[in-house]
Amino acid sequence: MKKWNWTKIIAIFIFVSLLVSLLFSIYNLLTTPATGTPEGDPTRSDYALMVSQCVLGS
Repeated sequence: MKKWNWTKIIAIFIFVSLLVSLLFSIYNLLTTPATGTPEGDPTRSDYALMVSQCVLGS
């Protein structure tokens, strides 16, 4: 029986979660209106920050 390589499994999980978050943020960045968002809703700059955080891996 093969032993599990937990380091690789955790690395793949983190990479996939960042990739999904990146795709979600890019989609919302493109579909969110530039102005006129209701109070409390994320703005384009919020999604731009999310994209930069996903790209940088932080």
